[in-house]
Amino acid sequence: MTTPTSIRTGSAPILAKDHVLRLEDIGDGHLAVTLLSTEDGGPFVLGRDAMDMIAQVLDHIGGDRDVRGLLFCSEHPSVFCAGADVDAMAKVKNANEAREAVREGQELFEQLAHFPAPTVALIHGACIGGGLELALACQARAATPDPKTKLGLPEIKLGIIPAWGGSSRLPRLIGLSAAVPLITAGKLVNAKTALRLGMVDGVVPRELLVREGLEFARKLRKGEPVRRLRRGIGQKLLEGTPPGRALFTSTARRAVRKATKGHYPAPEAALDVMTRGITQRMPESLELERDAVVPLLETAAHQNLLRIFHMTRDSRRPEVYGSGKNAPLPSETCVIGGGVMGAGIVALLIGKGFNVRLVDPDEGALSRAWKGVKKEIERRVRRGDLNPAEGKMRLARLSVSTAVNGLRRTDLVIEAAPERLDLKHVILKQVSAAVPESAIIATNTSSFPIGDLALAVSDPSRFIGLHFFNPPGRMPLLEVIRGEHTSDSAVARGLRLALALGKTPIVVCDGPGFLVNRLLGPYFVEAGRLAEEGVPIPLVDEAVWRFGMPMGPFRLMDEVGLDIIVDASSHVGDRGEYEHKAPPLVERLVEQKKLGKKTGEGFFRYAKGRRRGKKTGPTCARLLKELGTQSSGTDHDLQSIANRLMGRMVAEARRIIGEDLVLSGEDVDIGTIFGIGFPPFRGGLLQWAETTAHPERRS
Repeated sequence: MTTPTSIRTGSAPILAKDHVLRLEDIGDGHLAVTLLSTEDGGPFVLGRDAMDMIAQVLDHIGGDRDVRGLLFCSEHPSVFCAGADVDAMAKVKNANEAREAVREGQELFEQLAHFPAPTVALIHGACIGGGLELALACQARAATPDPKTKLGLPEIKLGIIPAWGGSSRLPRLIGLSAAVPLITAGKLVNAKTALRLGMVDGVVPRELLVREGLEFARKLRKGEPVRRLRRGIGQKLLEGTPPGRALFTSTARRAVRKATKGHYPAPEAALDVMTRGITQRMPESLELERDAVVPLLETAAHQNLLRIFHMTRDSRRPEVYGSGKNAPLPSETCVIGGGVMGAGIVALLIGKGFNVRLVDPDEGALSRAWKGVKKEIERRVRRGDLNPAEGKMRLARLSVSTAVNGLRRTDLVIEAAPERLDLKHVILKQVSAAVPESAIIATNTSSFPIGDLALAVSDPSRFIGLHFFNPPGRMPLLEVIRGEHTSDSAVARGLRLALALGKTPIVVCDGPGFLVNRLLGPYFVEAGRLAEEGVPIPLVDEAVWRFGMPMGPFRLMDEVGLDIIVDASSHVGDRGEYEHKAPPLVERLVEQKKLGKKTGEGFFRYAKGRRRGKKTGPTCARLLKELGTQSSGTDHDLQSIANRLMGRMVAEARRIIGEDLVLSGEDVDIGTIFGIGFPPFRGGLLQWAETTAHPERRS
């Protein structure tokens, strides 16, 4: 493929614009539009310059009969198109300006959809939001099976809907029953799933994308379908008849309301546009998109979700943390401890391309960890997230050992042993002697202060905390803990690793419980007080769930393990500065060996990993009576219960800020959203506290 800076089609020159796009003649009347990376290597974004340039290309070559096909591709190694310019979205001043911006995007993609020659999107890497709307406006799409190739319309996660034609074109392409869950949940799918759903027409290696695109263009010119999709009789009846659509719509609406708890208006708005728009002509359907998205741009949910997007994007830029921009990544890593957390960290590391040695003196633990990692890789291969060759390569990156040796070329060691101070000291002394002086030594401790552990490290300047959350592969937050003697370089390298692992990092200075666990301490204590005051435990959990949290405090303690709650609270609470001592009811349950989900009973009862009913377990009910606690028998206001619990975390968060343990209040909001599950539509713990008038929330 040639790469001229300009070509002549007909009588009009089309110029390539630096860092926007390039138009290339690939022979036989076919042109390729290459979406370029930014100056700093970032992905192509549909900003004003990009939209204008695409429009210019379509205007100049649209009337040229010699053009036999137009192919869209990207030069970025992992992103086809990152979607709309979110920064520009944040600058929209009023509803009229928003409506005009939406209309311009719709008109551009309508122009593309009616381009006289065949158009094909060749997708390698992430194709999301406006990027997928561009691809949907093409007549055909091909994608690569690479794990980096993901397709979806995640606008819902910003509190809006796909409004450049995505809410109209995707249901028409793959049907309502497939499009509705994708759009209302903002799901991303891999190429294999996209092919099955009909979002793409072919999946081929990147080296064959252009060849596949040319074949698609040939078929389209001859009026042949690039692929024949058949819909079952059930789908036809459900989506193709008024009674069927009415039934589908009501069922989908109930599912959306259950998932959002009524807190997020965008999913229901998207459902309304899709179910109404599919029965109308395209212009009317696009108008429905405009009418729905403009009011959503003014909602508090959108503003808070947009704020979260910018906060997490900023934390994903290592340069905001000083020397992090140029900090080196490790090539050889080691994880000490083959338990649940250790195995999870190992799976995460090898999945991101790092070589890992897993060390545990217990051969049984090593075997379980290795088999668990292998099982997860096999599951992902079956789902199509990985091809078999990549699965084998991941497992080949993992080696195991029962001894801390052979680490002279290791750049990073993460200690993930059980939470015993004496054991961690022994391990860290061994590691200090075994690794080169340039290596970073990290601990995944969730409770011991970094300063206490640093006593066992020969050079504490290279010692940091990397506090992953369980399960490490799914939880997005990573607390990077700076000890008293930790160097800026070590922190920068920790941040660089966090970003390479796809995590949202925050820097926390050393202190009891760091950020997340310190906030959870008083939250759990206050929940215990409510129970002691006679508020039914299921009611407390329901109040927090309705507030928007994924689960209440008692269910959360059961999930974590009550023994772990008691152990962690002792490490923090024993210092006498903070009110973190586990509630008496928790300690009594631990004495009775009722540790929560893992033992089948805690505050609630469990069977096969699932909670059995919403009533408290029999042991908990008995202990409440023994503690002299009985239901007050009065009505309890759910909002007041939630306010009281959140208020305790707010008070603790302000103490943390006052002690300069985090860089800013935004770190608290990031930590509570991605580490605790604080509802994103509320903007984070402190954002919620600052934007409410209820005195309980400001306590």
